[in-house]
Amino acid sequence: MFAGAILAGWLMALLAWILTSVGDTISRIVVIFVIAFLIGVGHLPHIIATNGEIIVGMLAGADISIFEWLRFVLLTTVGNVIGGVAFVALLNYSYIVRGSDESDIEMDA
Repeated sequence: MFAGAILAGWLMALLAWILTSVGDTISRIVVIFVIAFLIGVGHLPHIIATNGEIIVGMLAGADISIFEWLRFVLLTTVGNVIGGVAFVALLNYSYIVRGSDESDIEMDA
């Protein structure tokens, strides 16, 4: 579950990153649909979407204890944060490193 949560966090960070560069509304809707589809089809635990499913299941009488739910919330939240932060940090780091190399080349020329 933890590895899936990391992947779901990474996909959501990817979604946020891509949406900043997509211009028109139709493209944004398609990107959101594709990423949400991947998370759903992969049964990846995302704290917002899957938590809703679990709470509805608990209210409908599913055999889920509060301890199991809290374990899910903790593991999923930490995994989503690690996946999202790692993705954003790596992209920002690579952008800074690559940007600084290009600016050094331009300054020397």
